[in-house]
Amino acid sequence: MTVAKAKDTSGAHASAGEKRQLSGWIDHLFTGIPMTWPRVVTFAVVAGVVTAALNLIPALADTSATDIAVSYEWWLLFGVIIATNCEKPTEAALKVFVFFLVSQPLVYLVEMPFLGASVWGYYRYWLAATIACLPAGALANTMKHRGVPGTIALMLAVVMLASLVGFYGMKVSYQFPRHLVTLVFSVVLIVALVAEFSRAGKARVVTGVISAILVVASVAYQIWGIAPSSSSAILPEGEWTATLDGPGSVEVDGDELVYSSSQLGSGTVTCTDANGTTIVFDVGMNGDRIPYANQRE
Repeated sequence: MTVAKAKDTSGAHASAGEKRQLSGWIDHLFTGIPMTWPRVVTFAVVAGVVTAALNLIPALADTSATDIAVSYEWWLLFGVIIATNCEKPTEAALKVFVFFLVSQPLVYLVEMPFLGASVWGYYRYWLAATIACLPAGALANTMKHRGVPGTIALMLAVVMLASLVGFYGMKVSYQFPRHLVTLVFSVVLIVALVAEFSRAGKARVVTGVISAILVVASVAYQIWGIAPSSSSAILPEGEWTATLDGPGSVEVDGDELVYSSSQLGSGTVTCTDANGTTIVFDVGMNGDRIPYANQRE
């Protein structure tokens, strides 16, 4: 007599339930929040003050915690949340515009007593982005309808995030683990947007594949497509030759050592004059794509 054992499917049911719960939470985040004017203004004030506060903490400088004050991954998410929770494109355009019109100047108002009035020099970039929010907010609102305009908006968001994945991917490779959270967040946001706003079935697969290709292309561009830039250092009088050990190229132009590179990484340059005197420079390109040539003590 054979006794059949019932297959334990509790784990599968739990996993399916967790997926539905996560999907429901994402749906609520993007389409289930009544985006009233008081909520938009409050959101803008909190975002502006928190961003400035993080940027004023010296221990957090050049980390994922302060990337919100430098790049746009979080602000893109905030704009999409506001836009897709509005009823109409015109409403979305105005509310996203006002959100940025309030939050961005507030960042600099909070920072100014500590960092000086010069911080306002950065606002011109965010002012241009704020003006662009009028058409961008309207277009982002169409994402929830998953039609052609919404697909265009989705792919524009993916392109922007993919560029950040490439940029922060290279920074992480050079400064690990700095900016790792921002890198992971950007990837997760691409996945969340594609899952939420692309059509189900083959269209979602195609959108996902295109998104993956964009990410790979962005990383490839960061590795191979950046034009070389240079840094220089002054040598004492004499006839010098230079030997490079590392990425990039080096030349001696009179009393000037010129180091050029398009790749992240570091190395050394050994300069030798006719008398056999040597000077060693640490050279390379840092995570911000800035080359350096520093003489060793």
